[in-house]
Amino acid sequence: PMTAHVITNTIVDVVGADELELRSRFVVFQGTDTLALQPVVVGRYVDRVARGGGGWRFVRRTMVPERWGDVSEHLSFDPRPR
Repeated sequence: PMTAHVITNTIVDVVGADELELRSRFVVFQGTDTLALQPVVVGRYVDRVARGGGGWRFVRRTMVPERWGDVSEHLSFDPRPR
């Protein structure tokens, strides 16, 4: 929905010969005809990838949102705790 996802500060840890854990930060920006370009969520990812089938594949992705902006045009619900 007219978003750009920026992933930064990736840290790679070797878990095994064919497995890695990746930790990174993310910001999701959104701008629409009625919403000025702005960050709508920031947080971090913790990913696990494994080698197989001729390449690396995601085994697990954990998204840890830490701050929310105006998500009224991004989500159909308010993710913030009440």
